[in-house]
Amino acid sequence: MSKERIKSISMIFYWFSKLYVPYFSTRQAALTLTILTTLSASGQNLDYTDVKSNPLLNQANQLRFQNPDSARVLYLMAIKESKAKGDSSQAIQGLINLSFHYSQNANFLPAYDGYWEALSMADNTNDSLAIAQVYEGLGWLYSLFSRLETGKSYFEQSVNVGKQLVERGELEKSSLLNAYYGLAVMHRNAYKNDLARHYIDTCNMVRQPTEAVGKAFTNIELAFVLGNEGKYQESLDLINMYRGFFEEKQPSYLVIIDSFLGG
Repeated sequence: MSKERIKSISMIFYWFSKLYVPYFSTRQAALTLTILTTLSASGQNLDYTDVKSNPLLNQANQLRFQNPDSARVLYLMAIKESKAKGDSSQAIQGLINLSFHYSQNANFLPAYDGYWEALSMADNTNDSLAIAQVYEGLGWLYSLFSRLETGKSYFEQSVNVGKQLVERGELEKSSLLNAYYGLAVMHRNAYKNDLARHYIDTCNMVRQPTEAVGKAFTNIELAFVLGNEGKYQESLDLINMYRGFFEEKQPSYLVIIDSFLGG
């Protein structure tokens, strides 16, 4: 993609974030992205770099909820330090973590720019794992703006690269969960319920059987699909089955659940 094209799309994100997001989706968009954080905490993402080997990245990840501004500064410091050392892998991971952090705080333009810088570096170093991770991040960004086809394309590219790594024994299939989950959320939001069910089933196929977090989120997503289909009692029963989990483990997501219920 040309620099001119990247700049053009960046401006689209800029004006969306300035004109539209404040009115209808900033809070929910940021909360939706907490899904990724929760799944990441359970080891179900494409986070492949050992950030513990980079004290700045490790510290930034620990502070990203309690002190977002300090975390941002630490991410930037980690990226600068890695580039100075010629450590492309750590620099790429820093950019991905920073972009994810920006996304969580509804700061979409720098998130988009960071992902594209990471993708450019990953392409230059043939870092397939990072490429899959960036595609996943871009999929979430576009899905937040209801760009279904574009978001779907990036999620699918993430899955395709990830599948190749799984086949080569370089990645666990459970690492594909986030991208499949993103596809489920996108299609449910678009009321494409059959496709949403397909991707929910795929999530359940790739996740680790004993992994409780992914199970809870995919079942809540199924409850949302049931609501779309007018099966309100089934939807409510499934939500009530997992509500206690979210109250204990991920209370911020209750805002989305209650919004679905009309609360």
